[in-house]
Amino acid sequence: MKRIICFVLLILMMIPILGCEKSATDDHSDTVIPGQYVYEGKGATLGDVGAFWMEINEDGTFSYYEGFLSSYYGIGEWRFEDGILTLTDDGSYNIVNRFRVMKDRLVFIEEGSKNFLYVKVKNGECFYRTAPAETKE
Repeated sequence: MKRIICFVLLILMMIPILGCEKSATDDHSDTVIPGQYVYEGKGATLGDVGAFWMEINEDGTFSYYEGFLSSYYGIGEWRFEDGILTLTDDGSYNIVNRFRVMKDRLVFIEEGSKNFLYVKVKNGECFYRTAPAETKE
C-alpha cells in the first residue's frame, strides 16, 4: 500500500513540472519571420540615440544599425538551427550574435555571442518585430 501511495504522489508531483515546461516552450518559433526588429532598450548609456534595428531578409541576409552614435551599418548572413538564429556580420569585426526565436521577437543569447559595437545588449533582452508597412495599391 505504501508503494502505491508513493507512486501516486510521485506522479502527481511531476504533472506541474511537465506543464510548466510545455508553457515555457509554447512561444518558441520553428521559423524566422523576415522583417524589421527593433531593440527594446534605449540603445546606449548616453540616453536615447535613435532606434537600434535589424532587418532579417528572406534570402538569408540581414542588416542592422545601432543608432545615431554609430557610423557602422552592419550586414551579413543568418542561419537558423534548433530554434537559434545566428547572425554573422560580414565586416572586419568578426561579430556573431545569437538569438532565441520567439513568435514576434528575438531574444538575445549572451553565451556564444560577441555583442554589437556600440550598444551592449544584455542576455534576455529583446528585439521586437515591427508591423509590416502597409502597401498602397
